[in-house]
Amino acid sequence: MGATNLINRLYLGQLFVTAFQIIKKTWKNLLKIILLILAIILLVSSLIYFIWQFLLSWQAISIPLLFYLRIFLNILIYIAYFLIATIAQILLIQQLLSPQTKFKEIVSFTKKYFPHFLCLTIILNLLILTFTLPIYIGFFLIILKSYILGGAAIILGTTLLLFFAIYLVFSPFLLLEKNLSCWQAIKKSLKLTEGYFVDILSKIVILALIIIFLNLLSVYLLAIPYIGLVLSAFIIILMIIFSFAYLTAMYQNFIANKNVPANNPQTI
Repeated sequence: MGATNLINRLYLGQLFVTAFQIIKKTWKNLLKIILLILAIILLVSSLIYFIWQFLLSWQAISIPLLFYLRIFLNILIYIAYFLIATIAQILLIQQLLSPQTKFKEIVSFTKKYFPHFLCLTIILNLLILTFTLPIYIGFFLIILKSYILGGAAIILGTTLLLFFAIYLVFSPFLLLEKNLSCWQAIKKSLKLTEGYFVDILSKIVILALIIIFLNLLSVYLLAIPYIGLVLSAFIIILMIIFSFAYLTAMYQNFIANKNVPANNPQTI
């Protein structure tokens, strides 16, 4: 099936309808997952805060040692939040892929998928870091008034990021649904999205615009006295749920329109 036929099938309205249908089936469990993750984040943040306050009150610790302990704590905070984010993605994606699965079963799946998904998350983050490096270099060169080299570096970094985002966007879904390793999921995503760059790009751009709008809305809502914080938090939760549901709908539509059996990873 050619790219044109697939693009004609994947109407934007269909994506929105599919995304909201998925949310309708799973919103209770999705809300439980988000509340669980928020509770874990609050627990970890409180624990780190109390540890830091204890260290500050311990007069036997010298200022240089306190400085190094602060760096160590910051590293621990980054690692903890990275692991929490990985677990959150597994829970959300698995729930969206399997709406009929109970919440307790979804939580139990985390142990099974965590090592491979963590590997995939690390690889994707390293790729993001690598591809954004030319962009930072470009801005630095522009500050030094090397406009041509700076502009070229920014264009290069942006292009690499776009190709990365398009061709690997389905790798987390493939890993969880087909029980693949991180490298297998990357290879399958590259093969699945081959030839559909413009189609996927247009849909991701639309999602990005929606996210930007909801982010701005959440910021403006903070200005409302008393209930502003609650409304802002609600919009952020809605944004997270919709983003994952939208990407899940994209993935399911691609699988369906390419006639790929969901239980056979060898057919992609």
